[in-house]
Amino acid sequence: MKKRIFIVCYLLGILLTGCNSSLPADDPPEEVSAYSSNSPQEDVPYYEDIKGSSLSGDIPENLMTVSKAQEMFGGIGFSDYAKENVDTATSYTATTEASTLSLKADDNEVVTNIKFTTKMNPLENALKEINCFLSIASGQDLSPEEQTSIKEIFSDTQKENTDVNSVKLNDQVFLLWADTKNQQYSVIWE
Repeated sequence: MKKRIFIVCYLLGILLTGCNSSLPADDPPEEVSAYSSNSPQEDVPYYEDIKGSSLSGDIPENLMTVSKAQEMFGGIGFSDYAKENVDTATSYTATTEASTLSLKADDNEVVTNIKFTTKMNPLENALKEINCFLSIASGQDLSPEEQTSIKEIFSDTQKENTDVNSVKLNDQVFLLWADTKNQQYSVIWE
């Protein structure tokens, strides 16, 4: 009887030892790219070390950096940016005769917010500026229907003094409103 118990324990020991050796070892940690899916906002590309990443050239093209935004909007007159540190963000502001462009960026110079503001000239003049900004920001020419829709939104907003409205262009949402108190139209792209 003692032999059977000993044999059973011995076989059980061999079995358990064999199981332990056949378990997969912990995988070595993969090299972590600077690009992280742990972004503060869902569906927003996020880099933990954008400066280090820019050296390796692995930044996705759809990630908006300050330099890309400045280059993108340079064609419509926004060239000299004033830099100001505000809390945890950095603000870059450029002006033309009729408009102001503000870029807010995190410590890694990833743009988190773009605000375009133009004076309330006659609505038709302001719409030329707004449509130009939206064309560049969305990466497409605005169709006549989209231009009419934007005009109606601003007209209604101005008449009704409502809060923010939005328009979706090329899968991007832009917030629009008329600030009658300060006599200006604004577009925000977050």
